[in-house]
Amino acid sequence: MYKLPPIQKTPLHKTNKSWHTFGINSVRILKKITIYLLHFNIFNNFVPLLNLS
Repeated sequence: MYKLPPIQKTPLHKTNKSWHTFGINSVRILKKITIYLLHFNIFNNFVPLLNLS
């Protein structure tokens, strides 16, 4: 007969917590990327104006 896989050693609330922290970290990274991209876009838009003047 098919054996069920052994029960995880780590309790559920711990895994949920790790997922929660992972989510927070990913959100932080996304925020950093978006801020960087916004700054980069602004920089790219302003440099040609500076060069023209």
